[in-house]
Amino acid sequence: MSEWPEYYYKTLMHSWRTMGPAEYGYVLVTIGIIGYLMMKSTSK
Repeated sequence: MSEWPEYYYKTLMHSWRTMGPAEYGYVLVTIGIIGYLMMKSTSK
């Protein structure tokens, strides 16, 4: 069962290294939206 985290880590790192500009932009926009929503919900 210990091979599952290693498999996901290797898959994630491979995707990160082979990411193109469009995928990188998508990741940045997604992180920005999540951050905005988290900050908006804590300011209440």
